[in-house]
Formats: sequence, structure tokens, C-alpha cells
Amino acid sequence: MNQKKLDDMKKVIKDVLEAGKRFHKIFGKTYSSSVIGELLVTQRILENYGKDLCSKDDCNIEFKGNSIQNFDISLILKGGKFRINAKATTESQNGKPKWVRQHAKTYTNIVNKNRKTICYPRTDYDETLFYVFVDVKKWLKKSKTDFYILSDSDAKKTFGKKYSKEHNGKPIRKNKSDDMC
Repeated sequence: MNQKKLDDMKKVIKDVLEAGKRFHKIFGKTYSSSVIGELLVTQRILENYGKDLCSKDDCNIEFKGNSIQNFDISLILKGGKFRINAKATTESQNGKPKWVRQHAKTYTNIVNKNRKTICYPRTDYDETLFYVFVDVKKWLKKSKTDFYILSDSDAKKTFGKKYSKEHNGKPIRKNKSDDMC
């Protein structure tokens, strides 16, 4: 990547984020918190690693913009290849961010047996995958961003245990959803 492309990426991200803030101010709603989260993560990467991305041929960033491939951002940096899945929220509970609509199957093995839910954390860890949870609500209100970063292993262990604690051995959910907060 050259400096012009880096500068162009930074500018367009800044412009889109500013438009997102204006949209929120005018309509009182957030325009795609997931896209805003992905852009905030990409912006932070460009701020912190822009020089490396421009100065080394073996470094690159690719914005996927959705999680169809189970990740949003591909990053090759300092000899490492990383995939990042940004998770954003505008919800809070007791003053802390609350991530909603997470699919438990991402983190947990779920088996429905004898009308009961049997679940346990997945152990198929991807060492190149990281989840970055972004508090978009705080960014909208204070222009400050909190990022919470978990490896795929830590995410599966943490959320797998949480989902198992809430649903293991209980009747199958009526709506068959695997959503969790």
C-alpha cells in the first residue's frame, strides 16, 4: 500500500463516520452500528500501523465489510496474518456495553437431544482470528471508542461457558434461536 491509498482510506472512513454521527443526531437512530464498528476498528488499525502498511511490501489490510467469511478485516502485518471480526453495540445494561444477537453456534457446540439443549464450548480455535467488540454508543455520545479484544480461543471459552450456563440441560428454545447477549 502506498501513502496516497492510506490517506484516501483514512479520509473516506472519517467522512463515513462523520456522516454516521450526523445521521444519529438528526434521526435519533444509529445507521448500521455494525458498519460503524468495522470502520472504527479499521480506522484504529490504520492510525497505529499505517507506517508499517506503507513501508513494507509484505503488509496489507483488506476491509471485507461483513462477516460472510466470518471476519470483517484481513490484516497482514509484521510477518503475521490476522483476521478480525468486529462486533458493535449501541446497547447497554447497568452502564456497561451489551452485545446482542451473538450467535451461540459461533462459540458453542449445541446439540438438541431428548427435547433438551446440550451445549459446551467449541475447541476448534483459529489462532489467526480475533474478535474486537466496539462500544458504538460511547463513540456516538463522547467521540471516544472502547475496544475489547478477544482471541478466537478466549471468545469460545468465555461465551461458550456463558451460553452453557444459561441453556445447558434446559428445554429446547421455542423459537429455535441460538441468539445470546
